[in-house]
Amino acid sequence: MTKEQVRDYALSIAELLSSKKGRDVLVIDIEQINSIADFMVIATADSNLHQGALARTVDDKLHDLGIKKFHALDTSTDSPWILMDCGMILINLFTDEGRTFYSLEKLWGDGEVIYEDSSSERELKIY
Repeated sequence: MTKEQVRDYALSIAELLSSKKGRDVLVIDIEQINSIADFMVIATADSNLHQGALARTVDDKLHDLGIKKFHALDTSTDSPWILMDCGMILINLFTDEGRTFYSLEKLWGDGEVIYEDSSSERELKIY
């Protein structure tokens, strides 16, 4: 899979999350600052129930795209963070509390933001 294909898949997942009312959706290109993945997708859900629904929707999309995850999806817990590891793409689904606590945007701040859907303004930016 080429980097452009992976980028397109990450953007497709971000757009899906935005369409399903995921908030403050970001895609960060992290390839130049680590060796674990090329892109990180981050989104916030309104509740644990919404978070689980987003995870199942993304899981279906990954299946449709032929992308395999490295673990089974478990949405039965009330976790503030669901991580979906797809190798070159890491998908992070947070509750409000989890997003604030883990603050991945700051941790990976040296990466290049290539997609930003700011829920407060409903302003979409694809770079």
